Amino acid sequence: GGHRVLTLSDLELERIQGIVEGFGVPFEMDVVGVCVQDHGVAPKGVSRLDYRHNHFCPVLDQSPRPDALLYRGDEVPLDMNRLCTLRDSALKLPSSSVYIMDSGMAAILGATLDARVRACGPAIVLDVATSHTVAACFEGDELCSFVEYHTKDIRTERMDSLLKELADGQIQHQQILAEGGHGAYTRRALGFDSIEIILSTGPRRSMLAGSSHPIQLGAPLGDNMMTGTVGLLEAIRRREGWSEIPYD
Repeated sequence: GGHRVLTLSDLELERIQGIVEGFGVPFEMDVVGVCVQDHGVAPKGVSRLDYRHNHFCPVLDQSPRPDALLYRGDEVPLDMNRLCTLRDSALKLPSSSVYIMDSGMAAILGATLDARVRACGPAIVLDVATSHTVAACFEGDELCSFVEYHTKDIRTERMDSLLKELADGQIQHQQILAEGGHGAYTRRALGFDSIEIILSTGPRRSMLAGSSHPIQLGAPLGDNMMTGTVGLLEAIRRREGWSEIPYD
């Protein structure tokens, strides 16, 4: 009998082409950048969350910036299957250069590009997304620590305590996993008392409205929903050596 081929993909290439050409713009790109979350293909007996964490740690230990987790198409680790599949789809677009990035890292990088964060010293940024929430401590461009949680499982009271523990260097990866969270990383503690601004982005940030902390609402490029896009663009800009881009 006959059969049909069903192709699953993170990128709808024909739809992207229709959107671009709908603006009267030629369907040609100098660079393509895309991001998703990937846990990788963990070996038997290894937690997928630990496996993802073990990809991040050595990279951030050597270069503590979110853009260190930006991969050129030919650099994507082979065991990160979703990133590889995304790369293969993106290579079908009319561009000679493709970059792939973890979406959580793109989001927190984008949040740091809000003008209020750039004007401050030590900062905490959050991206409260539909499925996952990432909170991170920065001093300048240095990523000092971060914690990742499932958004549906976090409560305002726990987030308040997490932010203080994160800045004070009191969070352990295994502790967060035991709570049902996604994981954590600490390079160095900034100290919560040194934090000059806490800024949140993401589609579900309203759930923090009852926080005991003075959380400001971020909008890089003037739009909260552009946070990940801004982070991805900035990571590519740094990699390509382009001139600085104003995101305010």
